[in-house]
Amino acid sequence: MTLNTERIRIAAPPSQQRLAQELKTTLAEYRIPVNVKRGKGIQSLSEIPDDWLIVICTPETPGDPAVLSAIDDFLKEGERDRILTLLAEGTPKSSFPENLLREVKPDGTVIEHEPLAANITADDPGKSLKKLQVEKLRILAPMLGTSFDGLMNRSRRRRNRILLAASAAVFVAFAVFLGLAVSRMRQTAAQEAELQRQFEQKEGERQKAEEAAHQARISLGETIALEARDALERNNTELALLLCLEFEREMPESEILQKTFADALKRRCAAGYVPITSEKSYKRTRGMDKVLVDETYRDQQKPTAAAEEKPALPGSCDIPVPESAPGDKTWINNDGLAWMGLRCYSVQQDCAVYRGSLKYDEPNERKYALWIRSIENPEEAYWLRNQDGTLFTKDNFIGAEFITDSILLIFSDRKPFCYDTAGREWLSLPGTDTELPFSVEKITDIGLPDKVFVFGEKAFAVYEREPFRLLYVIDDEVTENAITKDNSGDVWVGATAGALPDGEERIVIGNGHVYDAKTGDYLFKFGGEKARIFGSSEYGTHEFSSEGWLPVFIGKDCHLIDMRDGSNAAVIENTGGSRYILYGPEDEETGLRSASLILTYITQASETENNPRIFWEYHENATEVPDNNMEQIALARELLNGRELVPSERSRYRLD
Repeated sequence: MTLNTERIRIAAPPSQQRLAQELKTTLAEYRIPVNVKRGKGIQSLSEIPDDWLIVICTPETPGDPAVLSAIDDFLKEGERDRILTLLAEGTPKSSFPENLLREVKPDGTVIEHEPLAANITADDPGKSLKKLQVEKLRILAPMLGTSFDGLMNRSRRRRNRILLAASAAVFVAFAVFLGLAVSRMRQTAAQEAELQRQFEQKEGERQKAEEAAHQARISLGETIALEARDALERNNTELALLLCLEFEREMPESEILQKTFADALKRRCAAGYVPITSEKSYKRTRGMDKVLVDETYRDQQKPTAAAEEKPALPGSCDIPVPESAPGDKTWINNDGLAWMGLRCYSVQQDCAVYRGSLKYDEPNERKYALWIRSIENPEEAYWLRNQDGTLFTKDNFIGAEFITDSILLIFSDRKPFCYDTAGREWLSLPGTDTELPFSVEKITDIGLPDKVFVFGEKAFAVYEREPFRLLYVIDDEVTENAITKDNSGDVWVGATAGALPDGEERIVIGNGHVYDAKTGDYLFKFGGEKARIFGSSEYGTHEFSSEGWLPVFIGKDCHLIDMRDGSNAAVIENTGGSRYILYGPEDEETGLRSASLILTYITQASETENNPRIFWEYHENATEVPDNNMEQIALARELLNGRELVPSERSRYRLD
C-alpha cells in the first residue's frame, strides 16, 4: 500500500502499515530547524523541491507488487537518487527489492546500487519506534538538502537547552527555600525587642515580593503577547484574543499587550473575510461534527444525486478471474486473481462497479473488464457480459458512471454504451449510436446533477442524464490550451460546474475559462494566468456557493469569483491554504451553502501548526472597535461568546 504526504510517498508491505502511518505522522510533526529554513528556503515539508519515495523494507517487501510498482514509477522518471529505504526487519540482502540494488542498462551492463537506508531493526516494535525518532533524521537530511549530523547535533543542542533550563529552575527553587529557612532561623533567635522591627521588615519584603510578582506577571504577559501575535499571524484571531485576556488586569501597564490585543480585535471586527480560529477549536466550541473530510473512501467519481449517503466500499479488491465462455479468451492472471478498482456506485440500486485488467494466453496481452457487485451483500456479484454471453472486454480504458439509479454509462475509447444494472440488459439509448470525435479519458459529475461530463485530452462533451442524450461537444482553442496533462498528472487542471441563483449554469475549465453549461458557448476568462481550481483529483469538488461565487486560489489569496461575469466578489487574504469547504447556511431550494463561512486548509491530513485549518467569516460591514481598553475587553468577551482556553491550550502556553 502507498501512503501520500505532500511531496513524500511511503510504500510498505501490508504488515507494516502501522509503521508507515507512524512514519507519516513523525515526518508531518517534524519542525524544520531555523538554520535549514533560512539556508534552504524550506518552511515545511510541503515545500521540498522534489518528489521522494520512502520504502519500508522487510523480507515481505521484495514480493509486494504495490511496493515494486511504486519503485518502478520513480525509476521510470529517473528518480533513483530520491528513493530512500527504512529497514524495519531482516537484512538489506533479504529485505531490499532487486530493482533498488541492481540496475540493468540497455546493453546488459548491471550496475550495483546501495540505497540510502535508515535502520530501525530491533527485538520488539517499541524499540524500533524509539530508534525511528533518530533514524527519521537520516531520512529527512537528503530531502532538506543537509546532513544527518547537522540535524542530529541540532536535536542534541535542543535537548541540552531543556536540561539546562530545568537545572536553573531547580537552583532558583533551592535558593528561595534557603532564603526562607535563614529568615525563619533569624526570627526564632531574635529578642522580643526586635520582634516589631522584624515584622516591619517582613511587611516591606512582602510588599516588594508582591510588586516583583506583579512585574513577573507583566513580563509573562508580554511573552504570551508574542505567542498571541504568532497566533494572529497564523490567522487565529480567537486564540490571540484569549491569550491576551489571560492578562486582562496587567494589560493597562503593558503597551505590547494592549497593542497585540487591539490588533487582534480590529482584525476580528474588520469588513470582508476575517479569520476566526482553527478547525478544532471552532468545532469544539460550536458543537459541530468532529470529521470534516471523509478519508476512509475517496473515489474520483462522485455518486449520483440520488445517492443519499456514501457507503463503506473498498477502493479496490482482488477477484478470481472469470470462467471463459464459448468465444472467450483464457484468462491467466497471476494466482488466478484480477485487481479491480472502484469506478462508481448506486446506493439506490445497491450496486457498485469495479474495473480491472485481465491477461490472456498471448505474451503481454490484456483486456479491460467490469465487475459488478451488491453493496450490502458482496457475494452477489457478476462480470459484465455481452448479449451472447462472452465477457464484455475492451483493449483500452473503460470509464463508467451511473446516469440514473440503474443505468450505467460506459465508455471505451470514443464509443458510449448503456447497461441497465436493474434489468441486467444492454440498452440502445439516443446518443449511444454516435462516437465522440475524441478518445475519452474520464467520465464524471462535477456539480450539475442533471448532466454527465466526458473529458478527453483536449476536448470534452456534455450529456443530459434524463432523457439520455448528447448535448454538445467542446473542442476549441481554449480546450487546446487549458489541458495540462503533460505536466500535472491529471487530464484537466480545473473542471467544475454549478448553477447560479438566477438559474444560469456554468462550466469552469483550466485556469479560469468559463462556458455556459446549457449551450456550451464560451463566456469569459477570470483570474489571470495564476488562477487555480484544482491541483489534483485529491482536492475534491470545488463547488459554487449559493451566491453564485466560486473560491479560487491565486498565490496565497483566495478570490471569490462571481460566476455571472467573472468579477471579483471578495478576497480572503493570506489564507495559509489551498482548499476550502463552504459552511454557511444552506439554501433550501438549491442545496448550496453560502460563502459566509469558509474553512481553508492545505491537506487532507489533520491540522498542524505548519498546516492550519482556519474558519473565515464574511462581514458585510466592519464592527467599530472602541478606543477604551475596558470597552475593548467587553466587546472581545461578547464576540468570544463564552469561549475559554481549554486545558490543552493552557498547558501548551504554560498558563497554569
